Amino acid sequence: MEAMAARIPRNRIGLVAVDGFSWPPELYLIATFATREEAEAALAAHQGADAKQADWISDRYFLYEGTGEPAAE
Repeated sequence: MEAMAARIPRNRIGLVAVDGFSWPPELYLIATFATREEAEAALAAHQGADAKQADWISDRYFLYEGTGEPAAE
């Protein structure tokens, strides 16, 4: 998990998907956002889309605070 946070710039919030079909589970960076509000809206949209899918969908989404090098403004 720390490796994923390091890929996200320090002044950004990342939307990350966890692929539960692979072992060990893999993490995928979907997008980064400048504000918590933008990130939470994207998270809600992804979770809402999953809710409309079949029960066997096992991707889960999380927000991570970036710990990597700061993004250029």
